[in-house]
Formats: sequence, structure tokens, C-alpha cells
Amino acid sequence: MAITEDVDRGNLVIKTLIDAYNENRLFSCKRFPEDIIPDSMEEGSNEHLIYLSMISSISYLRKEDQLWTLARDAYEDEKGRDMFIPEKVLQASIGDLERNMLQFGLLLSSLAVKQWELDNPKAANRRQLQSRDSEIWINMTVALTDFDSNIEKLLNYYDFDSEKIIEDFVNGKYSNCFPEYDKKRKVILWLVGLQRYGKYQIKNLDKVPMPIGMHIIRATFMSGAMSGETSSIMLDLHKVLSDYWYKVSKKGKDVFNLSPIEFQSYLWILSKYGCTKGRKEKPTCSLKNKCPCGSYCSTGYFESFGTYVKLDTQKASFGSE
Repeated sequence: MAITEDVDRGNLVIKTLIDAYNENRLFSCKRFPEDIIPDSMEEGSNEHLIYLSMISSISYLRKEDQLWTLARDAYEDEKGRDMFIPEKVLQASIGDLERNMLQFGLLLSSLAVKQWELDNPKAANRRQLQSRDSEIWINMTVALTDFDSNIEKLLNYYDFDSEKIIEDFVNGKYSNCFPEYDKKRKVILWLVGLQRYGKYQIKNLDKVPMPIGMHIIRATFMSGAMSGETSSIMLDLHKVLSDYWYKVSKKGKDVFNLSPIEFQSYLWILSKYGCTKGRKEKPTCSLKNKCPCGSYCSTGYFESFGTYVKLDTQKASFGSE
């Protein structure tokens, strides 16, 4: 069976999710983890954007809520705050930095890493040793100090062009500021955060393909935005979905005026708090009545293991039971 796409349904899904989020009825998610900033920090300030940059650099294959909570606690502690001041990071020894990161939970102990691997067998082989997180932290610090620890100066150096920044932070001089695992996706999400909180207009973000992960694939097919039968072996789902959500953003520009990569957070919430819990590889969702997209939830199966996906879904009519 061929894969079919419904751009109008995609527009409806995004608008529904945005409205639900703004009205505090998108499951239990009231705010994104990074929305809650430390006490006394001014949202959008350079201090905030430096903090955002450093945490974004190590935000991979960890529980987002927990990581950002630990970051806030560290920043609000006098000793921990030095880890977010680039000049002080470079003055400290690697040993002192790692001890501080361990103390505040930003660097996991070897025991914690082993437990993480046991709890996450599907992703364990993709998780590089946590000891590298301290190296990434230092590398991001060096990059920031190259621009006098000023985010606006960094963006201005690249003419506020997302394509130039992505190239340098993925393949160029600063490619060591993010982990190898899913690096481009992490760089893109960092730029989205800088634009969102810093209120900067970063050019060409609308041309950047949406990073496609398991949650995005699941939300796309479970919501009926796309439907059909396929597997990740038969079809390059990353390209197909990326192209699809670009079409949705173009058609819905007058409705929500968001770039495709800005859809990601809403689709991620739908999958993580809705589809993942409600479907459990069942043909129908047990959370359908609690989901803002429940009235047009698809039927069928979605199976995944590691990076492999196999699915067979049918788009439901509006209001179907």
C-alpha cells in the first residue's frame, strides 16, 4: 500500500496542537522544559542565551525535564553558577569542572551511565561515554569566548544566517561543540531556541529541513497527517516527512507563520505524552478521549526498535470513533 499525505490534515494537526498548548490542555505538558529559567535570570538576556547554549550542547539521549531542572538548580547555586560563565570555565581545571558537573548532575557518574544503559537498551549503543560531556561543555565555552561570550556577536558574525551557522557547527571549526549523535538536529534546535528566546530573526530557518526522529514519525502517522504501510528499510522516512512538513508550513503560513522545525516541539509532545503511552502497538489509542487530536486519530500499528520503523496506518475520518 502506498504512503499518502494530507497537507490539510497536517495544518489542522499543528493548529490543534498549538491551540491546545496555549490553552494548557496538551496532556500534562504546560511548558517546555527549557521555558522555566533560573530565578533572577532575565528571559532573552545574553546571560540566558549563554545558559541555553551550554545546556543545549549536552542535551542528548537524556530526560529533558530532569536535565533542565538540574541546570536551574546548578545555576541558582553560587558554586554551580561558575559553570555557566565561559571565562570562569576556562580558568578552572578539567578536574574541578568535572567534579562540579558531577555534583550538580550535569555529568553522570560511571554508575549512572551503566544504569542508563540498562534502562535504555534500544539507545545504549548510540550513547557515547558521558565523560565526553565535559569536553563538549569546554568546547562550547571556547566557541562562545571567541565571540566575547556574546550571542548577538556570534549571530552577527554569520550574518544571522542559519545555513552558515549550521555548516560551521556541524562540519566546520565548531563541530566539536555538540555530540556526534544527531549533531545537526541538536544544532538546529539550539538555533530555534536562540530565535525564540532572544527574539532574533535568524535567516533561512524556514529552509532548514525539520529534524526527523522517532517521535516525529510516530506523531505524523498516528495523527493521520500521513498514512499507509511501509518500513524504514523500504522508504527514507526522514526525507519524506521532512518534505511533507515543509509543504504544511508553506500552506499554513498565513495561519501560524512557523517554520517546519518549529513544529517539532508540538509533534514531540503529541507522541511522547499521547501516542507513545496510548497506543503501545495497539490498533487504537486508549488516550483518544484526552487527546486534542483524538477526533481524527488514525488506526493501525506502529512498531519501532532502535532506528527501525514498521507501520501500517489508516487515516480516520473527522469525528470517527
